[in-house]
Amino acid sequence: MKKILLKGYFGFGNLGDDLLLLISWNIVRKRFPQTNIKVFSNFTHNLPGYKQHRGYNQYIYKLLGEKTEIIDWTHQEHFDLVFNGGGGIYFDHTRGNFLLEMRNMILRILGAHATRRIEVFIRKITFRRENICFDQRVGVGIGIGEFAWGAPSFFRKLSEIGSYSMLLVRDHHSLHQLDNFRIKAEKGEFSDLVFLMGYWLRAIPEKIKPSPDTIGIVLMDWPGSKERFEKIKNFERLIAAKGYGVRYFSFDENHDVAYIREFGERNLFVWQPNILSVEDFLKSLAACDVVITTRAHGAIAGACLGAVPICINISKKLEQVAGMLPNAASLINDDFAAKDLVLEVESIANHWKRKQDSLYLEVQENQKKMNTGIDLLMKYLHG
Repeated sequence: MKKILLKGYFGFGNLGDDLLLLISWNIVRKRFPQTNIKVFSNFTHNLPGYKQHRGYNQYIYKLLGEKTEIIDWTHQEHFDLVFNGGGGIYFDHTRGNFLLEMRNMILRILGAHATRRIEVFIRKITFRRENICFDQRVGVGIGIGEFAWGAPSFFRKLSEIGSYSMLLVRDHHSLHQLDNFRIKAEKGEFSDLVFLMGYWLRAIPEKIKPSPDTIGIVLMDWPGSKERFEKIKNFERLIAAKGYGVRYFSFDENHDVAYIREFGERNLFVWQPNILSVEDFLKSLAACDVVITTRAHGAIAGACLGAVPICINISKKLEQVAGMLPNAASLINDDFAAKDLVLEVESIANHWKRKQDSLYLEVQENQKKMNTGIDLLMKYLHG
């Protein structure tokens, strides 16, 4: 019987990553119904920086509907397959020193597979065995971001990228990065796993409204939050005067500390995975017609639930997500004024039927891309 590990940013209480875990679990369980599947989570009481109650990440059992073993990086085991399910996990914007820049320049020339061989050799001669070993590693819906020239983690992450036997990335930029890193593994450009609604959404809500009346706002703690929060409060005041209702959403109770503190007295819905089900939380988001978001999965989950996204461009991810929904989604710069958001909402309302039609078609197109990727993955795993 195969031993499989699901690896990602799991168990931290982040809704986007919880959806990725749920989708990954259902994909792997569909292919290997009787197999022992373990989940990797580095949010455990025995690791530095842990600030939750003991066993917090055991909400994973409720999320998946069955109990499985949760392991962290200290665990030692050999797996037949490691499945990395989505997430923009490969990037580092930290600027290191000159020596790191020189090292990284050489590694870029050598490529990911050569870097992987170098790490394996170093571990062998220094007797430092990897804790998690595997025969095959596949990644689906993965994002490959930018690395600063002196990024300290570049060696480790490039080596990890070189360890995949199959990589199905979520956007064109990620595929371009794989080409830059000389990846020879089977690869392709698809989309984000969350577009696979059938793996996490029991019933797709049907919206028949002559015009939008409820705005969802998904924010997060991020550089510039203080000024951004004030502008959003001004927007709420202006848009409420026009008759719109406003709901706020936090996708991460552990890392949205300032956001929750600032908006806690408003109509704020916080994802609390130990208390809520995915269905219960998303019902509130599904009631929104437009979603203004600084989170990529705020836009994608919102779009799947029928809310037209307005992405605030605080990072490359938001730009990429807006590109996945080119006619439905809007992208506004982070230096926006409150009145800019009001004008954008009014523009959506003035073209409501067209926006709804575009949203439906573009969500379907992304879902089709992901289903093509999953078909390719299943053929590979049957291989």
